Amino acid sequence: MALPRNLVAKIYDIKAHDGKVTSLDLGETGRVLVTGGEDRNVNLWAIGQDECFMSLTGHNRSIECVRFAYKDNFVYSADDIGIIRRWDLNAQKIYSTLNGHMKSVRTLDFNPSGEYVVSGSNDTTVRVPG
Repeated sequence: MALPRNLVAKIYDIKAHDGKVTSLDLGETGRVLVTGGEDRNVNLWAIGQDECFMSLTGHNRSIECVRFAYKDNFVYSADDIGIIRRWDLNAQKIYSTLNGHMKSVRTLDFNPSGEYVVSGSNDTTVRVPG
């Protein structure tokens, strides 16, 4: 027998990007959402709002993966040619850029303390900083 689920009282429908939404991540608090899209933008949303409160630009290709880091103070984004950008949300600018993958980065994750990022790509490699 299936357990009853609490259903969301309201479903929000927002137009997040000018092309396909390709990735998203919910922040640690559950109140902020980051999305990446074919339009090359990284957008941040307050849950329940129809408009993004921050749009980060700096990729030249479609965003394939986004991920919050460091207590939601940073966002990582990766594009379809393997470039990973780390965004400082307080400064609203690129903090650093990581290169190395030859094709699109499909997934990002962090060690428990958040010291380093691990990335997986369509180039069949996983990259772990040394």
